[in-house]
Order: sequence, then structure tokens, then C-alpha cells
Amino acid sequence: MKEKFIPLFAEFIRAIIIEVPKAFFTADPIYRAMRRSGLRRNNIQRGIQNLRHRGIIEFNKNGYRLTGEGQHWLNRNKYRYFQSAHKIWDKKWRLILFDIPTPMNKQRHAFRNRLKNIGACMFQKSVFVFPYPCEEEIGYWCQELELSDYVDIVVTDHLGSKEPDIKKHFSI
Repeated sequence: MKEKFIPLFAEFIRAIIIEVPKAFFTADPIYRAMRRSGLRRNNIQRGIQNLRHRGIIEFNKNGYRLTGEGQHWLNRNKYRYFQSAHKIWDKKWRLILFDIPTPMNKQRHAFRNRLKNIGACMFQKSVFVFPYPCEEEIGYWCQELELSDYVDIVVTDHLGSKEPDIKKHFSI
């Protein structure tokens, strides 16, 4: 049952962040997007009730709105659902390189955890690989964690001898 709700949350996050960046949003565009993703009506309704019961969203005459707890939940979990937004691999690899100084240890761990949360694969100790466009999100993280001077992204077509293993990791 939990697997059915992952696309639901991913669609809600995508709709809240990208498609409907307003304080209030109506269920119609979100509902249509979720139906297109293959979810059944009763799963969508249960998912909406679940989000309302947990205090993540609330409903009034204007439509749905994220609550304060919902905004906190979104900030904690949006990276977990990031990978589900990508359906087709563009045959390019993103190498995320970072060399973060020791005094910024907390930021380094937070950055590494975010990379792991989106499903990036560790290539070396401070090098991760990701097959989908992620430059915008990583740029946002770097600004938020004040790491812009220490992180680079290289887009490449080949990974050398490790490419078959990395493809297997991402099921590509």
C-alpha cells in the first residue's frame, strides 16, 4: 500500500512547488496530474485525506493550502521525491564534485545526505554521480548551506570503466 502513496506525494510536491506556486491551489489540476500518472480515484482520495489528517494540507473555500507543519514536512521531504520527477534518461551523467573544508563539517554531511536522498551514487568519497538534470536543485542547496565555492557539477557522456556498474545501480 505504501508504494501507491509515493507517486501521490510526488505529484503533490510537484504541483505545490512547480505547477501551482500559489498560496492556495485547487484539487483539479493536481487530481488530473495524479490520474495521468496512473493512480486510481480511491487512492487519490485516501492520500488527500491522509495529508489532511496529518495536518500537512488544509482545505477551505479557496482550495488546498500547505499548513505550517506541511511547509516543514515539504522542506524535509521534497528531495526524497525528486528522482520520481525524472522518467527518461538523457544519456548524460552529472558528476557532483565537492571539497568542503573541515570547519564546515555539518554542511558537508547535510549536503552528502541530500545527495543520497535523491538517489545519487557515490563514485568516490567526495564525488557523486546522478543521471538526471539536478543542477538547479544542487545550486539551491549550495546557496542554502553556503557551499557554492566548494561544489562543482560536470556533465559528461561517459564514466569510464565504472559506467556499467553505475548503470546497473540506476537500472538504466
